[in-house]
Amino acid sequence: MRHLLTSQADYKVTKELQDITCRQIFKFSHLVDDFESITLFAAKLGLASPETNWLASSDFWQ
Repeated sequence: MRHLLTSQADYKVTKELQDITCRQIFKFSHLVDDFESITLFAAKLGLASPETNWLASSDFWQ
């Protein structure tokens, strides 16, 4: 998911994969105390980073 996106189709597929994985993370969110811990966990999976803050801005929350 860290590769450079070369087309709109690549973006769409990558976004869908991120959303699916995000939902999997939140199945286990009761195991962590706060949003920061979830974000750090997601960062280890390559889903969030301090630079992009992808998880915080994800459509998952809307």
